Amino acid sequence: MQLRCRYPCVQVWQTDFSQVSPTLLATALLQLQQTDLYHFNPDALFPLMDQGRTRLKYLPILELELVGVEPDTFARACVKLETVELSNLCEQSRHVAALLGLLATGKTRVRKLLTAGTDLGEVEVEPEVLAKAVIGLEVATLDSLSSPQVEALFRIPTKGSRLREVAFYASDFSTISPRLFSGRLANLTSLDFQYNTTITQDHIVALLTAKHSSVRNLVLANSVDLSGIEPKLLAQKLALLSRVELNGKNKLTSGQVVELFRVLDKKKSSFLEHLSLWGTDLSSVPAAVLGRVANSLLWVNLSDSSLSCCQLRHILWVTKTNIQVGTSRMGAGYSS
Repeated sequence: MQLRCRYPCVQVWQTDFSQVSPTLLATALLQLQQTDLYHFNPDALFPLMDQGRTRLKYLPILELELVGVEPDTFARACVKLETVELSNLCEQSRHVAALLGLLATGKTRVRKLLTAGTDLGEVEVEPEVLAKAVIGLEVATLDSLSSPQVEALFRIPTKGSRLREVAFYASDFSTISPRLFSGRLANLTSLDFQYNTTITQDHIVALLTAKHSSVRNLVLANSVDLSGIEPKLLAQKLALLSRVELNGKNKLTSGQVVELFRVLDKKKSSFLEHLSLWGTDLSSVPAAVLGRVANSLLWVNLSDSSLSCCQLRHILWVTKTNIQVGTSRMGAGYSS
């Protein structure tokens, strides 16, 4: 009997399917567009995906054991999706390499590749193949790229590239000059550099000061020390973005923080809508200024930022606010 599903997306995250036939479950999944189910049997699902048609556009591939699936079968199945999420895959290098090889042809449906928790530096694939695979995407999350892989990605011609959003996690930028860093990345709209220890202040300054930059979203939390960047330059450039995420690891100075809020307080000078400063000491920011800026944003995270009662009053005691999502957990740095 063929299963006809009225709902193209089914959320079944905590449902126990251990008593359901793996083939029956796989057949049902292929008729959906997306699901959050990840504890399926890959030995049943991927061969069916490879051999037949599927409506699936997104399928989480998380912490799976793929020894029973041929790498080429896995790759041909995955490229039928629009979003491929390969999170926390360990010892599956051959499968990831096969997928990257198909993506490098540019003849797949895949638009997004998300690899958080999967060490791409250990994948035995030519750096140029990985680079071709990435520039054919629109969105990519790339975890633990090796220096040769980063080098290939920054050197490959980008004519015809569709890439717009990239997250680089724990990757090696040690051979990339600030000029090359800026020249290649300023054409993208969204950048995430969390957990990168080889990016320097010079890289970030080059990116922020690039002419005709398309960057609107910038995540630098848990990465580079920004304390040496001139406060006015940092504040003015960050204010031109739509989304900025920093935290205590960026070691912003009191002068940088005060200047950032001063610039953001001038509505005509700021385009910012989404701001995270988790773990950053904001105690030096005038309470009235902090209150006005926080309430002018759509999304704000001021957790563990040493806010005083006076600062909190100016954030909370308003008659009008733009905030749709806000976090201001005072934490250990709270002062009264």
